[in-house]
Amino acid sequence: ERSPHDRRSVRVKLSEKGLALHKQLSDYFEKQVGMLDDAGLDHEEINKTIGLLRKVERFWTSIINFNRGA
Repeated sequence: ERSPHDRRSVRVKLSEKGLALHKQLSDYFEKQVGMLDDAGLDHEEINKTIGLLRKVERFWTSIINFNRGA
């Protein structure tokens, strides 16, 4: 729906189907978080792992991008 104050702005909202999917994904996420807790991983370990995985991702992305130009 368009904003009455700024016609360039459009507000969107989820349909019933979208809301149901959001709930399903949220429930799945919470289940996964619980499984990590059960595995004995604390927030610090998880955050460290995420950081390391991002570094690996950036490394491989740079390799892929570098090889495209070759």
